[in-house]
Amino acid sequence: MCEAMTTCTEIREVCLSRTKLALPTFINNKQMMNLTRIDMSGDYYWSARKNDPCKIGAPGAKLIAKYLASNPALIELNLSMHAITSHGAKKIALALKKNTNLQHLSLERNRLTEACVPAFTDALRNNSTLLSLNLGGNEIRVTTGRAVLIKNALCDTTSLDAIANSNHTCVLTTSDRGKKYRNDVTKEIEMKNINSLDSEGMKIRYKVVLALFSMNTDLFHPRSFDDVPLELMPRLLELVQLEVGYGEFGNGITERSTKKKKSPNTLRRLYQAVTEWNTPELVFVSYLLCTSNSISSLVTCALPLN
Repeated sequence: MCEAMTTCTEIREVCLSRTKLALPTFINNKQMMNLTRIDMSGDYYWSARKNDPCKIGAPGAKLIAKYLASNPALIELNLSMHAITSHGAKKIALALKKNTNLQHLSLERNRLTEACVPAFTDALRNNSTLLSLNLGGNEIRVTTGRAVLIKNALCDTTSLDAIANSNHTCVLTTSDRGKKYRNDVTKEIEMKNINSLDSEGMKIRYKVVLALFSMNTDLFHPRSFDDVPLELMPRLLELVQLEVGYGEFGNGITERSTKKKKSPNTLRRLYQAVTEWNTPELVFVSYLLCTSNSISSLVTCALPLN
């Protein structure tokens, strides 16, 4: 097969699923640099076999990582069910920091644990090309693995700047396909839907609202907004009175929807915001809360005074 690839320069896609091959020879073939799609997936029913000769394992993952780091034309790579383990996955994650072409990567069912989470967190923070990453069907725990990866890579809620600088391009899958895991991956589903949007501004908007109301309620503390320019306060006030799942805000983002137009928390939070942000320009807003329900009027009065 490798000899055939050497004589053919038109090959762009290769399927090597459940194929025993000399990986070093294949990886070092010059025509590999021109491929755009490679399917090297294993077999589900044989994935538990320790001595399956078709698995690439951690040593093979190291070779593939070296190949990815050379930034080939490859757009899609499927390495599912190959017993890569966290050790091999770390090598691949490190290569993603240098790769600017790969858009889709599957490492499904590779015996990965939360030990590889820091490596993929770092990779996603430094890669804006990857559009999908499948880590499903592995042994990554929910609290110490999946949730940490989502929070630190896709929606870092330590500050507003951290949210803006999070990864907004990659659709991440860490859960199994079984429905029994649905309750554990609500946040994952929301992040998938958000990062699938076309507008980066809307992605950040949804993530800020989720952070304020559920992911990190401490972010709502007035001191968190000390560095926000005063001219942006009206927009921030608008976000404070929104909650995903209420009204039409967040349709298609979350499964937690309600027919109520307003969350019972929004008015309380808006009042808390304008009373605790101790700036003269926002004092008018606290008065207006008692006299008007118009958000447009609130935004107008929140503008700086001359």
